[in-house]
Amino acid sequence: MPLNALVNLTALAPSIPGMSGLEGGLLAGLAIPIAAAIYLILVWGQRSTGECSWRDDDQVGLKIIVATLLLVGTALFASGLQSLLHLILTVTTEFGARIKNTVPDLVVGAVVVGGTIMFGVPRTNHEQHPKALRLTAGAIALFGAVGTVVGFNTFLKTLLSWDSWFAFADSLTSLVTAVAVFGASDYLYAKMIGIEVPDIQMPDAQQAAHAHVQPAYQQQQQQQAYQQQQQQQQQQQQQYPPQQQQQQQQPQQGYPPQQGGGGYPPPGGGGYGQ
Repeated sequence: MPLNALVNLTALAPSIPGMSGLEGGLLAGLAIPIAAAIYLILVWGQRSTGECSWRDDDQVGLKIIVATLLLVGTALFASGLQSLLHLILTVTTEFGARIKNTVPDLVVGAVVVGGTIMFGVPRTNHEQHPKALRLTAGAIALFGAVGTVVGFNTFLKTLLSWDSWFAFADSLTSLVTAVAVFGASDYLYAKMIGIEVPDIQMPDAQQAAHAHVQPAYQQQQQQQAYQQQQQQQQQQQQQYPPQQQQQQQQPQQGYPPQQGGGGYPPPGGGGYGQ
């Protein structure tokens, strides 16, 4: 196997265009010995004379299956991701044939990892005994870290020698994929072992729907309040007519006095000095 293939194999991003996903299959094959090593560690801990936190864990076998699926899915997804990034940077006339070799690894890897996390992991007692998943995340993070260092070294060599854009894109996409795998797995591993890392806020479907409906609901409430205010004003106008109308309806009283009525001075004489 050439040196470049070994570098990509270590970086969990081994897909070289034209190899038909061979390196992705080799990486998936590495999941079996890694899972076996995790199984031996767990069983040895249970049977050792010293105390261990997972001594009473009766789901070791199930967790090894989950761990194997996570390792295989991560390897296939990383292989497909590197191939897709390389394909984007080096679009050629062989796009159709290359995309056919890229999509299976990418889709199958994403389905296996996503399905295992959503349906496999919750079926286990990982909250009470998280050792198996910790070892799995640690193994993926280890390969990602080694792949990042080796990939960065290869990237600099390729950049300085500059053989072709095709080779440069291969080393660049391998490095980017290794960094992505290392970052995701290292974040999960840090969360599992209790290291304080910032939480990733995931969007809530109910909150998003409520936030989408809330402006329309507020606008409807404002319209109803405005209509009620208009109705109250109309009722007040009907009960209490304007002041000018009241003044017109009341008879006018005042000066000059009306004829035939008493006035000042009183008629008929009588005044001061009589």
